[in-house]
Amino acid sequence: MSAVQPGYKMTEVGVIPEDWGVEYLDNLVSLPIQNGFSPTCPDAPTGLWTLSLSALTYNGFDAGGIKPAPLGTRKVLEFLLEPKDIVISRSNTPERVGLAGIYNGVPRNCSYPDLMMRIRCKSKLNPKYLLSQILSKYGRKYFIDSAQGSSSSMVKIDKHVVNSFPLPLPPTKAEQEAIAEALSDADALIESIEQVIAKKRLIKQGAMQELLTGKRRLPGFGEGVGYRQTEVGVIPEDWKVEYLDNLVSLPIQNGFSPMCSDAPTGLWTLSLSALTYDGFNKNGIKPAPLGVRKVLDFLLEPKDIIISRSNTPERVGLAGIYNGVPSDCSYPDLMMRIRCKAELNPTYLLSQILSKYGRKYFTDSAQGSSSSMVKIDKHVVNSFPIPLPPTKAEQEAIAHVLTDMDDELDALQEQLDKARQLKQGMMHELLTGRIRLV
Repeated sequence: MSAVQPGYKMTEVGVIPEDWGVEYLDNLVSLPIQNGFSPTCPDAPTGLWTLSLSALTYNGFDAGGIKPAPLGTRKVLEFLLEPKDIVISRSNTPERVGLAGIYNGVPRNCSYPDLMMRIRCKSKLNPKYLLSQILSKYGRKYFIDSAQGSSSSMVKIDKHVVNSFPLPLPPTKAEQEAIAEALSDADALIESIEQVIAKKRLIKQGAMQELLTGKRRLPGFGEGVGYRQTEVGVIPEDWKVEYLDNLVSLPIQNGFSPMCSDAPTGLWTLSLSALTYDGFNKNGIKPAPLGVRKVLDFLLEPKDIIISRSNTPERVGLAGIYNGVPSDCSYPDLMMRIRCKAELNPTYLLSQILSKYGRKYFTDSAQGSSSSMVKIDKHVVNSFPIPLPPTKAEQEAIAHVLTDMDDELDALQEQLDKARQLKQGMMHELLTGRIRLV
């Protein structure tokens, strides 16, 4: 064990400055920590709001998770939040339990449900400082390790866990506030990048809508050509509608199911997280399961499109293009492979699949007995009707414009990831007292 540096001491929360203390949360709240409401009473007044679990994220509070309170639930009046209250998730998935956020007072008359607990700080504790500790690497580990449950998909923490949260505490509230302010500045940078990304995505969606339907033609294509109504909507007179099964060089097929033993090492496979609303996510590539030799029959080639055939209702039909890295990569039974003929540009096809029109086609075609998991079959994918320009050159020109937009979004996403990493580093240094601001 390395020696503790002068000016620091070892505590139950790790090494902190000698003038810092460790305080349990139940000594720092002005009201007892309590669960939210369960709907029980009729005749609720209108104009009330409540939180859903999506309001609590890894970055704090998301106003998009505020919903109208359920009608006929008068009991919400006993659980109204005040500005600066912290709300923490007490029942959630193992990765998200203990996420928290600060309610800023908007909208008024907002309550919190039984899946959450409310923390109201005493005056000597800065709520933003507390929130940063809860969402820090140390705080996340504490709440995840303390969670219990018989289900692998849903776990819980109780009031004792929250009350017993040991908090590294600077000697003055001024230092708490300085730390909170520094981290708020980092949050502001992250939020500004997120806003730019959201704006660019809207611009891209508009461009996709116009370019992929021929409503806007790029220079050199379709001058003076009129429009006609088709099964996919209004398209230029020189465009056609072609079904996907006429444009593939190999039959569309599901991926492998683990069956055979003695798989060679060095193979890779995709997980559902590889397929997103923006295309392919390389972080969704995982080592292939050992002992599954059958993956060799399902190796991908560069420019193959992989589409999710079994997923949640919102994500079924998401797709991406495999770029050949890493090599020897397969795809599982939850997905299908599409290999295009020479006359179809894969990026153009992917854009059609991920367009508003494509998303509606696949989500509307999905079937399943569960509200959490649905499927599309090969017939659905084969029958996908594609608006097609008269030349591959026009497909490629459209794909090039949309790829440039994707590259810009990728650069912004990389900038966002770096900003988040920077904040995580700041949190570790500031919340443990390794860097002092006052």
